[in-house]
Amino acid sequence: MRTVWKGFAGLLALAVAGGGVWWWTARPPGGDEGRPERPPPAVVLAEVARAPVVRTLEAVGSTVAAESVDVGAKSPGRITSVEFTDGQRVERGKVLVRLDAEEARAELAAVQAESAEVGQALARAEELLARGSGARAPVDDARRRLQAANARVASAQKRLEDTEVRAPFAGRVGLREVSLGAIVDPSTVLATLDSISPIALRMSVPEQALGGVAPGTRIRARSAAYPDREEEGEIHAVASRVDPALRTISVEARLPNPDGRLLPGMLMNVTIDLETIADAVVAPPMAVLVRGDRQFVYRIRDGKAERAPVEIGQRTPDGVHVVRGLEAGERIVVEGLAGIAEGKPVRVVERGPEPGGTPPGGEEARGGDPAATGSTAARPRS
Repeated sequence: MRTVWKGFAGLLALAVAGGGVWWWTARPPGGDEGRPERPPPAVVLAEVARAPVVRTLEAVGSTVAAESVDVGAKSPGRITSVEFTDGQRVERGKVLVRLDAEEARAELAAVQAESAEVGQALARAEELLARGSGARAPVDDARRRLQAANARVASAQKRLEDTEVRAPFAGRVGLREVSLGAIVDPSTVLATLDSISPIALRMSVPEQALGGVAPGTRIRARSAAYPDREEEGEIHAVASRVDPALRTISVEARLPNPDGRLLPGMLMNVTIDLETIADAVVAPPMAVLVRGDRQFVYRIRDGKAERAPVEIGQRTPDGVHVVRGLEAGERIVVEGLAGIAEGKPVRVVERGPEPGGTPPGGEEARGGDPAATGSTAARPRS
């Protein structure tokens, strides 16, 4: 057994010696000093500029008709004629439905005849009074009866007019709810009528944005039905109360909608232009990095990367409004961000990447931090 252990120890000693010889012969001349050093990462700088920035607020709204009504008859009757088609645009006063008017016409004729008879009696009484052979009382009585008869004429004429159901305002008629010959009453909905040019757009905004929302404030809106079409309009009215539970306030905008493609009930993504900052400090969107609730950029000082915290406002695909932390004219890193760190040397490259090539700083610099790509949604500062 002792002989076996001696043999194993001898083999181990030979292996260690062989490894030492290999290391001695394989290492580069001069030791570690001959190994090439890794160059500092390359970065590209861009200048912070001044430009106008529009501070915006994103919201979701729903379209409603500027005017909307369920069209009905004022009195009971039988439908004798339907004067509209489904979805038709109509002007104010257009006859939509006609009811049976025979009874109303007969009543009007009767009270008109009565009025004419009373009028003749009044004329005779006044003539007798003028000749001195009549009294004042018959004249006064005839006048009162004529006034009552004329009132009955006006009432009968109104009932006749009510047999024609007219559009109270210009708009688009919905689907017909009744058929020819149907018996209807004032509770029966004959059709719906909506005024949609312009169309109203209602939404809720945080109370913090109330200072920038007022009648006349410009908005832009898109719907899923027409994603390539942007609608422009303005705030029409602001509610008089803030919701104490949600801390939001309702506002209504108006969109022109000349072709009537927008219909009530559609969901729309809305951008409200709260404020225009004419001379804002703007940085390239890929230069601003986000870590949690902190934002920062990298500057170069004495050939080394220096992290500079910033406070940002509006972010758009074209630039980021820097509220605090940078001045116009400063140069900051826009490419190569993935390969640099605070206080580490960098190599400034004054040209951008070739078309289709790899940007300075390696493949990772193309993505870097999600915030460096400018993909963060634009939000206003509250």
